[in-house]
Amino acid sequence: MIGWIESSLRRLARFLSPAEWFTRLWRFPSAAAEEERPGLVMIQIDGLSLRHLERAVKDGRLPFMRQLLRRERHALFSLYSGLPATTPAVQGELFYGVRGAVPAFQYFDRDLGRMVCMFEPDAAAGLEKKLAAQGRGLLEGGSAYSDIFTGGAAEAHFCMASAGWGRQIRARGLFATLLLLIRVGFSPRGLALLVMEGVLGFASAISGVIHGQNIWKELQFVLSRLVICVLLREFVTYGALIDIARGLPVIHLNLVGYDEHAHRRGPSSAFAQWSLRAIDRAVRDIWKAAHRSARRSYDVWIYSDHGQEETVPYEAAEGESVSSMASRIAAGLKIPHGRHAADPTAARARSLGGRWLPRLFRHACDASTDANGLSIATMGPVGHVYFWTRPAANDRVALAEELVSAGHVPCVMSVGRPGSAHAWTAKGAVDLPERADLVLGPDHPFLSELSRDLVALAHHPNAGDLVVLGWQPGKKAVGWEMTSGTHGGPGSRETQAFALLPPDTALPSGSRAFLRPWDLRQAALHLLGKSTEVTPVPLVPIRPPDLPAGRQGVFRVMTYNVHSCRGMDGRVSIERITRVIARCHPDIVALQELDMDRRRSGHVDQAAAIAARLGMNKLFFPAERRAHEQYGDAILGRHPMRLVRQGSLPGTLDFRDPESRGALWVSVRLHGRDLNLLNTHLSVWAPKALVQARALMSAEWAGNPECRASTILCGDMNARPESPVCRMFGSAFHDAQLRHAGRPPKKTWFGRFPVGRIDHVFVTDDLRVTAVDVPDTELEKLASDHLPLVVDLEF
Repeated sequence: MIGWIESSLRRLARFLSPAEWFTRLWRFPSAAAEEERPGLVMIQIDGLSLRHLERAVKDGRLPFMRQLLRRERHALFSLYSGLPATTPAVQGELFYGVRGAVPAFQYFDRDLGRMVCMFEPDAAAGLEKKLAAQGRGLLEGGSAYSDIFTGGAAEAHFCMASAGWGRQIRARGLFATLLLLIRVGFSPRGLALLVMEGVLGFASAISGVIHGQNIWKELQFVLSRLVICVLLREFVTYGALIDIARGLPVIHLNLVGYDEHAHRRGPSSAFAQWSLRAIDRAVRDIWKAAHRSARRSYDVWIYSDHGQEETVPYEAAEGESVSSMASRIAAGLKIPHGRHAADPTAARARSLGGRWLPRLFRHACDASTDANGLSIATMGPVGHVYFWTRPAANDRVALAEELVSAGHVPCVMSVGRPGSAHAWTAKGAVDLPERADLVLGPDHPFLSELSRDLVALAHHPNAGDLVVLGWQPGKKAVGWEMTSGTHGGPGSRETQAFALLPPDTALPSGSRAFLRPWDLRQAALHLLGKSTEVTPVPLVPIRPPDLPAGRQGVFRVMTYNVHSCRGMDGRVSIERITRVIARCHPDIVALQELDMDRRRSGHVDQAAAIAARLGMNKLFFPAERRAHEQYGDAILGRHPMRLVRQGSLPGTLDFRDPESRGALWVSVRLHGRDLNLLNTHLSVWAPKALVQARALMSAEWAGNPECRASTILCGDMNARPESPVCRMFGSAFHDAQLRHAGRPPKKTWFGRFPVGRIDHVFVTDDLRVTAVDVPDTELEKLASDHLPLVVDLEF
């Protein structure tokens, strides 16, 4: 009854969902309702470093993401962005498996013979075409929002490589677009957000002008703040909700509001931190919609592409831009010179497409470049110096040394022999990768990996003859633009992004304590069934799961009534039950209410299917048989098991409990010792359950002399702790939840709002209880009407 109510409420919520109505109204192609098919939603929070994420979670600015960490038990990983630490480089590796797709956000493309910037749609589309020739697009058949590249998505919206709405929206004409504009921009929520952001934006602009900022750029930033931090975010969020309602296999969206504020005011500024609240709400809405989907079983991954460094603008410190400084030094050395600089302010708004936004938000990437001498592409803390006539070796060295000594540039690099590079710093000239510690600092979190990437950057086909870096260990980074935050270089924060993943995510095995975008790509392909390259062995997360493995004599037992794998939404899903078990990493699993060849559950042998997915042995006893259909209990294990006894329990069938009941006794070989485990499911009618309990305590079962030590009696007893049934078991065994002093006992039924503790693990005196857990994430609440009970024991 309770399950029927919840499944009905879930169907009603889907029916009333505006995203579902838009899907039906526009007649979008949608997947058939089949929840067993996997799906993936990837949410990129642009520019948020691991350190700033942890601080925001601690300070309460990301309440939903804190809930994912604590209640939903997601694993938080350190994600190394690679070099350069920019969105196109990360997305090139994630979407196509190509490392170092660009040498910087802005650079000279030697094939095109001109300066390009990834805010240019033509440049982004041209580069993506080259990437697609090197690797399969991760987002094939899915959608992409507000990215640099489309990732091969069938539908791409507001991406630099395909500005504006995707073809599915455009094909439905002006009316559909107006409806979406009204829903997003002119809803009460949309109007409130616009007003709030407008007021805060003008306050920020006034503060900026008082502190010497350009008034036109401040006003331009107010408009870009409304466009990017409100309208674009709401469009992207709502588009993702529609695609979830349609059941697209993979959806990727980039939330860019924090990165925009961090550039302008700094990654730790109040305005940047404020933007995280709205991002957190967007993540919450998408996550909840994904977990309500009737068309796919979605995983939601949240990650950032890079972090941001607090910076000192070079021009503010030296009184002129680095381009001007380089030109002046080159003139003194009699090297032909020109100049080129970039200002990325508000350029992301160009991804919305149209005619007026690209004109309003012009940037220096649109300017021409003097190709007669020396030019510099500077954007972020990485700059590239190009000689248009081949320089003598001593000219290159002289310019590098002067840029460091006279120009106070923290680091200058140049190519060396294959596999190496030269670097000049205030401490002198060094060779890379051997002395990368002098450039990066000995305590850099990615020293080994980054030293190789620095060399690869210097050797990139489109890298400059010299590469200027603003990173300096132990000091504030130097930025080549007039911004308070920047990224792209090898800094410890800008290269340390994060990945927040469900606890059972299969990741490539390896020895590194961090991930790269390539690892996320392989894991995503594996989840979507597009690759078999991933060995499902997780890396060690920053917050490792509490596993008993590794201690001699310690093991984990789980008892779980799976309700015939029928969830609270009314759907039968073996995959969900398997995931619940896999997340707990048990050594032995006692399951109740399993179907075998029953029509109501698709004629599947559920015990065998679950055991096969988990790679476990299984023993099944059908307490009830109806023709070829069977229903009963099972024990699964990773260790050798021997059947000792199985059989039915006494009790006549009547209207108060029409089910037959049984028990299963196995001997398991663990840590060189034999363990007895009895699994049962007692009657819901108390007098009948008491008769069955007496039978279990007889010499045929738990009263047998073999069960006086190293014995576990567990299952769904349909009895509360104070009941006669539990008191009878307590005369010879200990209630594991009561024996564990670390926390009060937790209820196990029913899943969504537990009201009773009717699932139990009883143990003999020689087994010490080291931990007890009742997982209650959204997955457990949905998968069955019971919650699993997990107990760690020690001989």
